[in-house]
Amino acid sequence: MARVAVLWPPDQGVFPLGSTLDGLQILSLPMLLHQCHRFYLACAELTDAADWLTSPEVNPPDRLLNADDLTFIRQPAELLNEAITALGITGGGFEADCKDVITRVRSLGKESIWYGTFDIRADLLARDYRRVRDGLLHELMEHHFLHISTEEADFYTRPEKRFPETLVSFPSATRDIEEACKCFALERYTACVFHSMAILQVGLHSLADDVGIALKFPIEVAGWGDILRAIQDKIKPYVNLPRGDCQRDKYDNLYSDCAAQFGFFKDAWRNHVDHNREVYDPDSARSILMHVRHFMERLSTRLHE
Repeated sequence: MARVAVLWPPDQGVFPLGSTLDGLQILSLPMLLHQCHRFYLACAELTDAADWLTSPEVNPPDRLLNADDLTFIRQPAELLNEAITALGITGGGFEADCKDVITRVRSLGKESIWYGTFDIRADLLARDYRRVRDGLLHELMEHHFLHISTEEADFYTRPEKRFPETLVSFPSATRDIEEACKCFALERYTACVFHSMAILQVGLHSLADDVGIALKFPIEVAGWGDILRAIQDKIKPYVNLPRGDCQRDKYDNLYSDCAAQFGFFKDAWRNHVDHNREVYDPDSARSILMHVRHFMERLSTRLHE
């Protein structure tokens, strides 16, 4: 079944996971009504047609359909077809059941109308209409969605908005930038911090490459502590040069400052989330993500992959 993205209006708090049917019946959101209008029309038309076909005031329920019935029974079948298409219902017994009903109703227009009757009983078609209507309800009960605030939706749909320069200078951080922002939007706050540290790691590796450190093993398997010690060892001779020396300015102002920042990130957050020592709440996750954003955006003006 196809996914339906639903964004809840702002400042409504945290909502539990619910079915689409819950949203349609309980929340009555205008947005949901608009997105699922085919579902509503189909259910309403199927119900009305079934009631009309079995109404004693019209004709005996077990009567055969006639040409006058076509006006009332064609529209529900076409709306049913639009509903299962719009909702992405493909394959399985329910789609086959719907297609069978739709095909039978469509074929009525091809039958000879000269005799004025069709070999289909009104009550049996009414039964089929009610059955596929109930099937639509069941399908929607199996389809779940999450309500998220407008601000959270912005994190989810536009992660690049918060890391514009980082994405240019460090393209390999793209996936973790997306995941960090999406995890924050979906209230997976510890996962958000985990991916935020992965964003930083891209910057750390670029700093190490720019400094030109040498490790005994690939940097991809090196711990942050090993990398930072190697960076400090590399820049130590330069920070003791006379003031005004261009090499000192570069290594002291750029590399030493960045290494110190990475050391802070490592001790404050990276070690904790990497070893499952901490569970993060919304405020701490947001603060960490924004710190990472600020640092990486600044680093992007000085380094790149």
